[in-house]
Amino acid sequence: MHDIDHDGPGVQVVDGPRVIFREVADTPGDAGVEMLGGVDLPVRMHRGSVRSDVFAVTHVMYDGWDGCQEDLADMKYVYRVAFRLGQSLGIDSLDRPYTLEYPDGKVPEDSGVSAVWLFPGGHMTIHTFDKKKFVFVDVSMMNHTGDDVLVAVRNAMRVGFDTQKDEAFLRGSNKVHHPHEVSTAFGPHLTFRGQLSREQMSMDWFYEFLEVVPREIGMTPISTPTVIKPQRVDGQRGWDGVAIIAESHIALHADPNGHYYLDIFSCKAFDTDQFLNLVRSMGLQIDDSSIALTARGKNFPRDERHG
Repeated sequence: MHDIDHDGPGVQVVDGPRVIFREVADTPGDAGVEMLGGVDLPVRMHRGSVRSDVFAVTHVMYDGWDGCQEDLADMKYVYRVAFRLGQSLGIDSLDRPYTLEYPDGKVPEDSGVSAVWLFPGGHMTIHTFDKKKFVFVDVSMMNHTGDDVLVAVRNAMRVGFDTQKDEAFLRGSNKVHHPHEVSTAFGPHLTFRGQLSREQMSMDWFYEFLEVVPREIGMTPISTPTVIKPQRVDGQRGWDGVAIIAESHIALHADPNGHYYLDIFSCKAFDTDQFLNLVRSMGLQIDDSSIALTARGKNFPRDERHG
């Protein structure tokens, strides 16, 4: 147990078998260095609004294990770890993160908490599996270098959840080279870029896409999609959306010109070729050279990777 406050102002919303927690506050916290459990996160960045004339995505992935089981199961505590990490990264958003509890997974050992923060041009997700003492983090941001983000994420998880072992890497730096890597890992993570048509550049289309796709590939949505249309520096608006699934998440971001970035992470194996074909059948153009498949949790203890 660590000394990040476990209690405090907030609201719990009962949504079927789940509970959603969102902090109550008048304004977002200031960006800057935050203290987590008495340890300084050595990153100070102010994002401001993302640029729309350059489409560059930095995606940091973190896999941690042997964390504190009590903290990984505490929805409010996970929220606070997410919020302080977001502050240290200078996330600039009128909204705040929210957490979803998933106590009864298809596999009982896969219960946990998901924290989500959707902001202009990116997202941050934290997925915990408390019974297995696992935690996965993804931070996707436009127009940022990855080194400082990587350091901040790793420090936040080590301090916040006391992870004893971990891996942190940039998208594309830890690609799968053999199918065996995915089959023996915790789960696949597929990312790619492409182009949307003019007809697809709407709030309604984003919402429908994120609502339909999980069911088409046999995933289990645990919330309705969240979609925002934030304003960029030049006054134009892009689109950002995320769908939280029992298996992890699907996220889609597009700039005002329709250039998009999509990522899907699942603790359940799925046919990546089938998914790519589904996306193409829905009218999305894919830049084949951008496709990257990562095996998440491939160095986790073998008997704990799957329930």
